[in-house]
Amino acid sequence: MICSDLTNRIKNILGFRYTSQILDFLEMNSIYNAKGKPFSRSYITHIVNGIREDIRVEKAIIELCNNKKKQYKDFAIKKKEILQKDV
Repeated sequence: MICSDLTNRIKNILGFRYTSQILDFLEMNSIYNAKGKPFSRSYITHIVNGIREDIRVEKAIIELCNNKKKQYKDFAIKKKEILQKDV
C-alpha cells in the first residue's frame, strides 16, 4: 500500500494530471482490471492516495516514476551539455 510520503513523491514527479499518465502507462503495458478493461480514474486516485491496494498497479506506478526521473535527469544532462557548448 502506498504511504502518504510516497503519495507526495508520486504527485511531485508526475505532476498535476498524474492519473492520465498512469492510465496511459497501464494501457501501454496491458495492465487491466479483473474484467479486462482499463482502470477508472477514481481507482487510480485511491491507489495513489493509499485508500486501496493493488500490487500490479503500484508496481507500474513506481516504474513510471522511475522512467520520468530518468527522463528528467537525461534532459538536465543534455541541457547542461548544450549550455557548455555555447560558451
